[in-house]
Amino acid sequence: MFLVNDKLKIDIYVTVINVRGLLDSLPEKKDDMVYVNGFQVVDSQVNSAKWIFETYPETALYIQPQVPELKTAYMNISIRIYETLYNSSLEMLTEAEIVNVSKSLLDLTLAGFKLEWLREKLEKVSVERKKLSSYEAQARELGKQLKNLELMMCNLKES
Repeated sequence: MFLVNDKLKIDIYVTVINVRGLLDSLPEKKDDMVYVNGFQVVDSQVNSAKWIFETYPETALYIQPQVPELKTAYMNISIRIYETLYNSSLEMLTEAEIVNVSKSLLDLTLAGFKLEWLREKLEKVSVERKKLSSYEAQARELGKQLKNLELMMCNLKES
C-alpha cells in the first residue's frame, strides 16, 4: 500500500493455481493454435483476431493477467464476443446471450482490455434486438387479429 497523487494505491498479486471452465472451447492439440499479437488463438479465429488488432490496436495493451492460459482464455472470449455481435443475425441472438456478452465485457474490461468499441456495438445490437422483439410481438398480435377477422368472415358466410 502506498499513496500516489493523494490516492491510496494497493497492489494485489494473485497466483493462479488452477484455471477451470475458461478453456473448455479450446482444442486439445497445440497445432490448432496460432499466435496473433502475442496471444494464442484458435486457427479458425485468426482473421477475427487480426481484424480486432488492426482496427482497435489499443484493445489488449493494458491487460493484467500474465498467465498465458488466462491471457488466451480472455482473448478467446473477446473474439467470441466480437463474432457474436458482428456475425450473428438479430433473430438468432437471445436476450440471455446479450446479458452474457455484457457480463463478459465487464470481466474483460476489469482485466484491462479496452473494449469500448464492443460495448458500443453491444448497445446498438441490444437496441436493434429490442426493436425486432417489439416488431415480432406486433406481428403476432396482428396475426391473432387476422385470424379473428377470418373467423368472423367465415361465421358471416355461414349465416
